[in-house]
Amino acid sequence: YYSDGLRKVTTYRDFKTKGDYIHIVKNEAEMLKDFCKTINDSGADVITGYNSDGFDLPFIKTRAELLNIKLEIGPIKSGIKLERAGRRGHSARIPGLTHFDSYIFVRNILSSNLKTNSLKLDDVAHELTGHKKEEHLGAFVSELWKEGGDKNLNRIMSYNLHDSRITWKLADKMMPIAIQFVRIVGIPLFDVSRMRYGRLVEQYIIKNSIDENRVIENKPSESEISIRMRTKIMGAFVYQPIPGVYKKIRVFDFRSLYPSIIIAHNIDPYTLSEDGENKINLPHKTVYFKNEGGFIPALLKNLLEKRSGIKSKLKNVDSESEMGKELDAQSYAIKILANSFYGYLGFYGARWYSIDCAAAVTAMGRKYIDRVIKTAGKYNIKVIYGDTDSVFLIDSPRINTFEQEVNDSLPNPMELEDEGSYISGIFLEKKGSAAGAKKRYALLDNKGKITVKGLESRRGDWSKLAKNAQLDVLNT
Repeated sequence: YYSDGLRKVTTYRDFKTKGDYIHIVKNEAEMLKDFCKTINDSGADVITGYNSDGFDLPFIKTRAELLNIKLEIGPIKSGIKLERAGRRGHSARIPGLTHFDSYIFVRNILSSNLKTNSLKLDDVAHELTGHKKEEHLGAFVSELWKEGGDKNLNRIMSYNLHDSRITWKLADKMMPIAIQFVRIVGIPLFDVSRMRYGRLVEQYIIKNSIDENRVIENKPSESEISIRMRTKIMGAFVYQPIPGVYKKIRVFDFRSLYPSIIIAHNIDPYTLSEDGENKINLPHKTVYFKNEGGFIPALLKNLLEKRSGIKSKLKNVDSESEMGKELDAQSYAIKILANSFYGYLGFYGARWYSIDCAAAVTAMGRKYIDRVIKTAGKYNIKVIYGDTDSVFLIDSPRINTFEQEVNDSLPNPMELEDEGSYISGIFLEKKGSAAGAKKRYALLDNKGKITVKGLESRRGDWSKLAKNAQLDVLNT
């Protein structure tokens, strides 16, 4: 157990302890009773774990049932309830307490924005909090437990406490973001922390539909879902790089590309009409959208304006202050929600599903990134790489003129932003091919910082030696 003012590990193995945080009881049944007492005495409103839905709480529930121990946890003292979540999983609910599973929240919401490809506690906590395991016992824990002895058991206790500590640190880091989602979409923390992007967007639309007295669309039937699942759309454009090392690189990207496209072209299931004024060419058809009456564009416009205001406030606030952390969490939550609307429109389980709307968004995305590349060519600026909403260029005396021309051609609220300059960068080939790879590069800025994307130094399944060797090569 770990939180403010609480450091505790409970065991029924008797040994000479080295820490005042170790609490020894007679047997496993007493451990389970002590588990309830520790939580109740703490006065906690929220308890957390890492994959506690999938392992910790179901395991505790099973052991309590086998030993005929009633788990009297929280103000209601009704124990652990396992609720079905998805096709094979369960959510562990404790009535009267909020159970926040950090692993589920990371997997569903934060993972796509992490540098690490691993969802192991050590890798995620290290990236988000700077804390990591002091040692990696892993599979050795059971061997040390069987072998026993004061040294081995104290080692296990220390390992257990440190795991609890970094789990708490991780939850403490993520809680402000989760709380912002609670405020934005209007549902409890337990549910928000287990939602994927699509459900967050849908709940936000439902909330605003109720506020504006709009009709809430029905959920699709199984037959509708089956038909939708067979429909695909063309994705983003990728300008493949020629593998090699490049000097003096400038990176530009569109600010909130897909949300701003939806707003600029009023793309919405309710504005999709044969007599619409906005014409968008798809690969196999042409679609039209009316200029007025877009519900989803209006919601997105409101979100982007709120985020812009928050970012302005952040410039005048200490980022490490409580106000700074709250504003940053607000900005991050809004960013995630806004960027999820495009995917939601093409999600087969969505109430406000429109494959034509989703296809129109990516079609315009391809059009605008192509315009950027062609404008760069007009000024003889070399394009290294382009993907979805960003381009990597060789710096040029005419680069500012290029940026201005692109932005002058864009509809409101679209904007191409200068994301930074880099001394050099390396773009790698696809495995087993001489062609350039998508999202596989490393960039070095003028402060000596390396930005790595898609390389083994960011993979969780590579050894530490292999990761460090690759980073050493990039630094030379």
